Amino acid sequence: MKNEILTQPPVSSNRKIIIGIILIMLLMVVTAVAGFYSFYNANNKAIRYFHTLKDIKDIKAIYQEQINIWRSMVANKEDDRILRDAYYKFSKKADIIQDKYFNLKMKFLDDNDNHSAEKIEKIKLFHQKTSEKYISVIFEAPAAVLPYDQSVLMREDEAKIFEDLDYISKEIMGMVSAEIGKITNYYYFMLAAFVMILTMLSAILIVIMLSAKKRKTGVYNQ
Repeated sequence: MKNEILTQPPVSSNRKIIIGIILIMLLMVVTAVAGFYSFYNANNKAIRYFHTLKDIKDIKAIYQEQINIWRSMVANKEDDRILRDAYYKFSKKADIIQDKYFNLKMKFLDDNDNHSAEKIEKIKLFHQKTSEKYISVIFEAPAAVLPYDQSVLMREDEAKIFEDLDYISKEIMGMVSAEIGKITNYYYFMLAAFVMILTMLSAILIVIMLSAKKRKTGVYNQ
């Protein structure tokens, strides 16, 4: 009778323990997958925002080139050959900037950031009007207006475009910081989750060992 008790497996108890371990392992897998997915999304957004900052930097550089070309047009407006060549370069720069504004807007729309997309659209329209104004200042200004005076006429518009681009850049930097903060939070969340799960798993294993030891002690005492 004693041998039968020793060899009889505690089926019900072991089944519960196995189910508990399986559930904990599933929880670990689900937590890992959810954490990785969130980390992946936040990391991708941060990278896209960094690329957007580069795009804005490129726009500012091209716009400065456009301004410099326009100033050469003002200084040489009596020379048709130089003026024609400069006008072609000026128009090409304006088109490139407009295309970049459009691409920026689409990036923000893809991220469901309608506020930034609307802001970019306003800057895009203002740049278009400013480009038209540049040309009108050259060809419609009285002959008595000096090149310096023509440049002064455009300074306010130029400053506004640069200020708007700087404003967008600061907003994007804020978004980058937010995404980096999410990545940090996900890291600490995953660390805490795994510590908690491992603690639970360790506790279950300790209970299993104590239960097994108690069963053996009980059997031998019979």
